[in-house]
Amino acid sequence: MCFGAQYLAHHFGGEVKASNKREYGRANLAFVDKTSKLFKGIGDNSQVWMSHGDTIEKLPAGCQVIASTKDVKNAAFKVENEITYGIQFHPEVYHSTEGTCSLLATLWWVSADVHRTGPLILL
Repeated sequence: MCFGAQYLAHHFGGEVKASNKREYGRANLAFVDKTSKLFKGIGDNSQVWMSHGDTIEKLPAGCQVIASTKDVKNAAFKVENEITYGIQFHPEVYHSTEGTCSLLATLWWVSADVHRTGPLILL
């Protein structure tokens, strides 16, 4: 999460740059991919907690955006054909109002599928 998402994007050929607008504190998801297992049950406008001055400007090839805020297009992404995700915000903190729901949903489907698909990578 956060720096891990930036590392993942950079390592696989994406672009991470200093943001024109730092995001620290509460933000709201303006877009949520409703087909993403990671965001099952999470609605548009869900409050999340951001804490970064850099942003993922360009995703690596083979990645797709699964959540955005007003200021951060690549707030969350998935590596296609893998169960590898990058999340720019912090679902684990109290201020991410549906973060616990997202993490529990993730653990549930991973525990059901991991024996067939391999380990979950969530950065």
